[in-house]
Amino acid sequence: MQDETLSTAVVGALTAPSPLPHSALTPNHQDEAPQPGLSTVTSIDLSSIPRHVAEVLVKVYVDKILPQYPFFYAEQIASHFRAVYAGAMQTQHPLPRVSKYIISMVMAVSTMTSKAVDFEKPMAFSDALFYGAMQHYETLKPNTLEALQATMLICQFATFRPATADIWRAKDIAMRMAIGLGLHRHPIPKWHTLDAETVKLRANIFWVLYAMDRSFGIPTMRPLGIADEHIDAKFPEECLRDLQESQSISEDVYARRRGTQWLNHVRLRQLQSEVYGINFGTADIPFPSYQDWMSDMDRRLRLWKQNVDVEEFSETGPDWFDFVMSTIHFYLHNPCPRNPTPSEASLLICFDAASTTLHGYVTQNFNIKPSLATVRRT
Repeated sequence: MQDETLSTAVVGALTAPSPLPHSALTPNHQDEAPQPGLSTVTSIDLSSIPRHVAEVLVKVYVDKILPQYPFFYAEQIASHFRAVYAGAMQTQHPLPRVSKYIISMVMAVSTMTSKAVDFEKPMAFSDALFYGAMQHYETLKPNTLEALQATMLICQFATFRPATADIWRAKDIAMRMAIGLGLHRHPIPKWHTLDAETVKLRANIFWVLYAMDRSFGIPTMRPLGIADEHIDAKFPEECLRDLQESQSISEDVYARRRGTQWLNHVRLRQLQSEVYGINFGTADIPFPSYQDWMSDMDRRLRLWKQNVDVEEFSETGPDWFDFVMSTIHFYLHNPCPRNPTPSEASLLICFDAASTTLHGYVTQNFNIKPSLATVRRT
C-alpha cells in the first residue's frame, strides 16, 4: 500500500503544472481555429498507433538518441517493443503496462527530435504519448533499475517539454533513486554476484544521470544532486573494458565510436562540475593557489579537446563541440563568488565564450529556448 501511495505521489509530482509559463515555450494560438490534423486529445494509447510508425520512432531513439544516453541496452527496448507489437497486441490479453510505458516514452522523446517546420503537431503528439505513458508509471516496482530508467525517460522528455513535465522533480526523484540503489558507489563485495552486463548497465545509468544533473542544474545555478566527492562509482570506460575482457557482448565499430563520444561527454561534464563546485560552491581547491587551479583547468580543457577526434562528432557537429566547451570556459573565467574581480585576460575569454555560446544556440536551432537564467549569465 505504501508503494502504491508513493507511486501515485510521484506521478502527481512529475505531471504537475510546471512553473514555466506555457506561453513562454509555445506560441499562443487561443484565438486561432484548430489546425487540420492537429491532435487535441490529452493522451494516446499505443493500440491506435500503426506498427510501422512505432518502428520508425523506436529506431530513431535506438540509433540516434540511445548511444548518447545509454541508460538502456538496445535489446531491452527491443524486448519491450516485441511485447507490445509482436505479442499481446495481436491477442485478447492485456498489454504489459511496463512495456507500454517504455515504448510510449521512447516514441515521445523521438517525436520531439523532429525537424518539422510546423512543430506544434509533433509537440501535441508527443504530449499525448507522454500522458498515455504516465497512466502506467505507477505499475513500476519502486527501488528498481527499471523504475529509475523509466524516470530518466521523463527527464529526457522534460528537456524538450518543460511545460508538460517537471524537469526538476523528475531529475531529483531519479537521483534519489540512484543513490538509494547505490549506483554512485563502487560495488561492495556482496554485489559480486552481479554479472558484467548488469555492472556496466548500473554504471551507464548513473553516469548518464550525472551528466543530466550537471547539464540541467549548472546553467540555471541550481544545487547539484550529488557532490563529486561522494562518487566513487566505476567510470563507464572501466566497465566497458571488463565486458570486452569477458567477451560477454560484442560491439561493432559504430557502437564503439558512439560509446567513445559519450565517454568524452561525461568527462567534459566532470570538468564542468569541478569548475561549478569551486567557483560557485564550497569545493576545495586541489592546488596551492586559485590561479594554479585555473591554469591547470585550462590545460585539462585543451588536453580534452586535443584527445577528442573531431570526426567522431560529425553527427552532432563541431558546433556542438564548441558550444559545450564555451560554456565551461565561461564559468571558469567570469566573475564569481570565488573570484569576483577576474583579470582582464579572463574577462576577454569570458566574453568570447559568451559569444560562442549564444552563437551555438542560434546555429544549433534548439527546439527549446535557453532558460532566462542562462541568457542572463551569457
